[in-house]
Amino acid sequence: MAYCGNCGAALEGGRFCPQCGAPVEPQSAAPKGGKKSPFMKIIVAAVVLAAAVFLVTRFLPKTVNEPCDWCGHKPSVAYQLRDGSYSYVCRDCSKECFWCGKKATKHYESMLGMMVFVCSDCYEDVS
Repeated sequence: MAYCGNCGAALEGGRFCPQCGAPVEPQSAAPKGGKKSPFMKIIVAAVVLAAAVFLVTRFLPKTVNEPCDWCGHKPSVAYQLRDGSYSYVCRDCSKECFWCGKKATKHYESMLGMMVFVCSDCYEDVS
């Protein structure tokens, strides 16, 4: 039911309010793309959350309780090699360039089937 914007009386149709005589604005249909229902907001939030969980669990390195290939410390991160096996490297060994000791920014699979972390300069020399 519509109500008068001037006095609040119930409108029964017509061009003027039966109570105060104020002109009645014609009612228009709700604009397309209006407010989303709370149910729709919940669904959108659930889809975004599910996508975030999938991306985090799929693409972030997985910490495992295996000894590091380089220093033997646990835990380490498992890196899958070309042959399907894994190389295990702890966080400390992945921070420092294997060759010069600078901050490691890249990694590659060595001929021995181990993951090696190096700085950009050493990576250019190796590749």
